[in-house]
Amino acid sequence: MKERYARVLYATDQGPGSRVVFRHALLTARLHGARLFVLHVLPEVEEAVIQSVAAVMGQDTLIDEERKHFDEQGEELRNRFMENREAGLQEYLVEMKENIEFAISHGRPVAGILAFADEVNADLIVIGAHRRGVIHPFFLGSVAGRLLRRTRLPVLVVPPDK
Repeated sequence: MKERYARVLYATDQGPGSRVVFRHALLTARLHGARLFVLHVLPEVEEAVIQSVAAVMGQDTLIDEERKHFDEQGEELRNRFMENREAGLQEYLVEMKENIEFAISHGRPVAGILAFADEVNADLIVIGAHRRGVIHPFFLGSVAGRLLRRTRLPVLVVPPDK
Protein backbone atom coordinates (compact mmCIF):
# COMPACT_ATOMS: atom_id res chain seq x y z
CA MET A 1 0.00 0.00 0.00
CA LYS A 2 1.29 3.44 -0.90
CA GLU A 3 1.72 6.00 1.83
CA ARG A 4 1.11 8.83 -0.63
CA TYR A 5 -0.71 9.03 -3.91
CA ALA A 6 0.95 11.00 -6.73
CA ARG A 7 -1.86 10.80 -9.31
CA VAL A 8 -5.54 10.67 -8.41
CA LEU A 9 -8.10 9.96 -11.13
CA TYR A 10 -11.67 11.11 -10.59
CA ALA A 11 -13.98 9.47 -13.13
CA THR A 12 -17.30 11.33 -13.35
CA ASP A 13 -20.61 10.81 -15.08
CA GLN A 14 -21.41 14.47 -14.25
CA GLY A 15 -24.58 13.32 -12.50
CA PRO A 16 -26.30 15.12 -9.62
CA GLY A 17 -23.89 13.86 -6.94
CA SER A 18 -20.73 14.51 -8.94
CA ARG A 19 -19.74 17.66 -7.04
CA VAL A 20 -19.77 15.77 -3.74
CA VAL A 21 -17.50 13.11 -5.23
CA PHE A 22 -15.27 15.82 -6.75
CA ARG A 23 -14.84 17.35 -3.30
CA HIS A 24 -13.51 14.01 -2.00
CA ALA A 25 -11.19 13.63 -4.99
CA LEU A 26 -9.89 17.21 -4.67
CA LEU A 27 -9.30 16.98 -0.92
CA THR A 28 -7.59 13.58 -1.28
CA ALA A 29 -5.31 14.91 -4.01
CA ARG A 30 -4.51 18.01 -1.95
CA LEU A 31 -3.79 15.96 1.17
CA HIS A 32 -1.32 13.80 -0.76
CA GLY A 33 0.18 16.62 -2.85
CA ALA A 34 -1.05 14.69 -5.90
CA ARG A 35 -2.01 15.66 -9.42
CA LEU A 36 -5.78 15.32 -9.97
CA PHE A 37 -7.16 14.07 -13.27
CA VAL A 38 -10.89 14.52 -13.91
CA LEU A 39 -12.24 12.22 -16.64
CA HIS A 40 -15.64 12.01 -18.30
CA VAL A 41 -16.22 9.15 -20.73
CA LEU A 42 -18.78 9.98 -23.40
CA PRO A 43 -20.96 7.08 -24.60
CA GLU A 44 -19.98 5.15 -27.69
CA VAL A 45 -21.69 5.97 -30.96
CA GLU A 46 -22.54 3.02 -33.20
CA GLU A 47 -20.25 2.69 -36.22
CA ALA A 48 -23.28 2.57 -38.56
CA VAL A 49 -24.43 5.97 -37.24
CA ILE A 50 -20.95 7.44 -37.69
CA GLN A 51 -20.77 6.15 -41.27
CA SER A 52 -24.25 7.50 -42.09
CA VAL A 53 -23.40 10.94 -40.71
CA ALA A 54 -20.04 10.92 -42.52
CA ALA A 55 -21.81 10.09 -45.80
CA VAL A 56 -24.09 13.11 -45.39
CA MET A 57 -21.61 15.62 -43.90
CA GLY A 58 -18.38 14.36 -45.40
CA GLN A 59 -15.59 12.69 -43.44
CA ASP A 60 -13.52 15.88 -42.92
CA THR A 61 -16.51 17.86 -41.64
CA LEU A 62 -17.41 15.03 -39.27
CA ILE A 63 -13.86 14.94 -37.88
CA ASP A 64 -13.90 18.72 -37.40
CA GLU A 65 -17.28 18.54 -35.63
CA GLU A 66 -16.05 15.71 -33.39
CA ARG A 67 -13.00 17.77 -32.35
CA LYS A 68 -15.20 20.78 -31.69
CA HIS A 69 -17.57 18.63 -29.60
CA PHE A 70 -14.66 17.20 -27.56
CA ASP A 71 -13.32 20.72 -26.94
CA GLU A 72 -16.77 21.96 -25.86
CA GLN A 73 -17.28 18.97 -23.55
CA GLY A 74 -13.82 19.48 -22.02
CA GLU A 75 -14.53 23.16 -21.37
CA GLU A 76 -17.93 22.32 -19.88
CA LEU A 77 -16.31 19.72 -17.62
CA ARG A 78 -13.66 22.20 -16.47
CA ASN A 79 -16.25 24.90 -15.79
CA ARG A 80 -18.54 22.54 -13.90
CA PHE A 81 -15.91 21.76 -11.31
CA MET A 82 -13.54 24.75 -11.31
CA GLU A 83 -16.37 27.26 -10.92
CA ASN A 84 -17.66 25.47 -7.84
CA ARG A 85 -18.86 28.05 -5.31
CA GLU A 86 -19.10 25.62 -2.40
CA ALA A 87 -17.99 27.18 0.87
CA GLY A 88 -14.36 26.44 1.66
CA LEU A 89 -13.67 24.70 -1.64
CA GLN A 90 -12.69 27.79 -3.63
CA GLU A 91 -9.37 28.26 -1.83
CA TYR A 92 -8.42 24.64 -2.55
CA LEU A 93 -9.37 25.03 -6.22
CA VAL A 94 -7.14 28.10 -6.49
CA GLU A 95 -4.32 26.33 -4.66
CA MET A 96 -4.61 23.16 -6.78
CA LYS A 97 -5.53 24.64 -10.18
CA GLU A 98 -2.10 23.95 -11.71
CA ASN A 99 -2.38 20.32 -10.59
CA ILE A 100 -5.82 19.56 -12.02
CA GLU A 101 -6.29 18.25 -15.55
CA PHE A 102 -9.56 17.55 -17.34
CA ALA A 103 -10.07 14.94 -20.03
CA ILE A 104 -12.85 13.61 -22.24
CA SER A 105 -12.87 10.26 -23.97
CA HIS A 106 -15.32 8.13 -25.94
CA GLY A 107 -16.23 4.55 -25.27
CA ARG A 108 -17.44 2.18 -22.64
CA PRO A 109 -17.07 3.75 -19.19
CA VAL A 110 -15.07 1.05 -17.38
CA ALA A 111 -12.72 0.42 -20.32
CA GLY A 112 -12.25 4.17 -20.78
CA ILE A 113 -11.49 4.72 -17.10
CA LEU A 114 -8.99 1.86 -16.97
CA ALA A 115 -7.26 2.94 -20.18
CA PHE A 116 -6.94 6.51 -18.93
CA ALA A 117 -5.72 5.31 -15.51
CA ASP A 118 -2.95 3.41 -17.31
CA GLU A 119 -2.18 6.39 -19.55
CA VAL A 120 -1.65 8.79 -16.61
CA ASN A 121 -0.22 6.12 -14.30
CA ALA A 122 -2.92 6.76 -11.68
CA ASP A 123 -2.37 5.57 -8.10
CA LEU A 124 -6.00 5.92 -6.97
CA ILE A 125 -9.37 6.04 -8.72
CA VAL A 126 -12.23 8.03 -7.19
CA ILE A 127 -15.76 7.32 -8.41
CA GLY A 128 -19.30 7.88 -7.20
CA ALA A 129 -21.75 5.08 -6.54
CA HIS A 130 -25.41 5.16 -7.49
CA ARG A 131 -28.01 3.60 -5.26
CA ARG A 132 -30.94 2.12 -7.05
CA GLY A 133 -34.00 0.23 -5.94
CA VAL A 134 -35.04 -1.47 -2.72
CA ILE A 135 -31.94 -3.66 -2.49
CA HIS A 136 -29.50 -0.77 -3.05
CA PRO A 137 -27.45 -1.39 0.12
CA PHE A 138 -26.23 -4.66 -1.42
CA PHE A 139 -25.11 -3.40 -4.84
CA LEU A 140 -22.89 -0.65 -6.14
CA GLY A 141 -23.70 1.12 -9.39
CA SER A 142 -22.82 -1.02 -12.37
CA VAL A 143 -19.77 1.09 -13.36
CA ALA A 144 -18.34 1.22 -9.83
CA GLY A 145 -18.92 -2.50 -9.33
CA ARG A 146 -17.32 -3.49 -12.63
CA LEU A 147 -14.42 -1.13 -12.03
CA LEU A 148 -13.73 -2.69 -8.64
CA ARG A 149 -13.71 -6.16 -10.21
CA ARG A 150 -11.37 -5.20 -13.08
CA THR A 151 -8.68 -3.01 -11.51
CA ARG A 152 -5.79 -3.62 -9.17
CA LEU A 153 -5.67 0.05 -8.20
CA PRO A 154 -7.26 1.26 -4.97
CA VAL A 155 -10.71 2.71 -5.62
CA LEU A 156 -12.44 5.27 -3.41
CA VAL A 157 -16.19 4.83 -3.93
CA VAL A 158 -18.20 7.78 -2.64
CA PRO A 159 -21.89 7.12 -1.92
CA PRO A 160 -24.51 9.54 -3.17
CA ASP A 161 -25.21 12.61 -1.08
CA LYS A 162 -28.35 12.36 0.98
